[in-house]
Amino acid sequence: MLQRSNKNIAFLLLFSFCFALSSLHAQYESNKKEKKAKVEEGGWKAIWADDITETDVAKGIVSVAGSVAVGNPGPFYAWIENLVNRTIVSLGDDAASKMPGHIKEQAKQLARDIIKAAVQGKSAKEVFRSFDTVDFKAGAIKYSGGNRFGPITARTWGLKPYVAFRWRGSARDFSSSSSSDNIKFIMMSGLAYKNGTRVQSPGHPAVYIIIDYKKRPILNASVYSKLFRSWDGIVKDPMISSLSNGPDLGENCMLFKYSNRDTVYFFDGKVKHPFLNAGAFNKYNFDWEKIQTRNDINAPDGSPID
Repeated sequence: MLQRSNKNIAFLLLFSFCFALSSLHAQYESNKKEKKAKVEEGGWKAIWADDITETDVAKGIVSVAGSVAVGNPGPFYAWIENLVNRTIVSLGDDAASKMPGHIKEQAKQLARDIIKAAVQGKSAKEVFRSFDTVDFKAGAIKYSGGNRFGPITARTWGLKPYVAFRWRGSARDFSSSSSSDNIKFIMMSGLAYKNGTRVQSPGHPAVYIIIDYKKRPILNASVYSKLFRSWDGIVKDPMISSLSNGPDLGENCMLFKYSNRDTVYFFDGKVKHPFLNAGAFNKYNFDWEKIQTRNDINAPDGSPID
């Protein structure tokens, strides 16, 4: 009799616990919003695909027009193409017609490769490419979260693929007259100076760094020596005088890195420009000995030096 009573008590306790759980409202919490904001920092225009759950990844599928991404890639590729095209259109009404076709095709291929890898559970890395007129990146943020029932949390995670473009220069839209004039000048003169290139007009002492298709005057020799190994390798071009000036580079500019990461930046006094690799750093004659370790520079990311 006592044993049956204990069983009844145990059953009532279990029933009460389940009833209490069912009466609680599930609260979902995740870090997705913060991770999305990080991707869009620095003027990036991103278009986000639908979330892909951990269950989708475990099965190795993505619900894109009912296709399996690996076995039947056609609908998956069409999905990527649509994502890229939508992002281009979001830059401005006439961006789709003015953006060169080779950029569109490379962007689609990069997005296919990186997002396909992510949804197959391999990685959620980001790919970055700097083109002549725009920067492009694609990836999939991996976020974590959970459904909370009172003191109990059921942990989950998911992926959210994206593609993003950032128009090079201060104007973000393709109809900007100043930006268009700069691009036209570069195309007519055959110049394709990338970020970090040092240029000088023959017979003139001023030295400039190209950043976002503008020439940034280096204030004096003291500022120059904070950045570069020597005066070798400066490009001499008489047509550079036609390119618009950006703000002067003064005493606040520097090469630096944070103590907790390897990326090296060129800080122009307001914006930090990451070097994509050591080759880019060496190509433009920057000086490894001049890199400072700083944790007090809270500046937005600008276009990279590659």
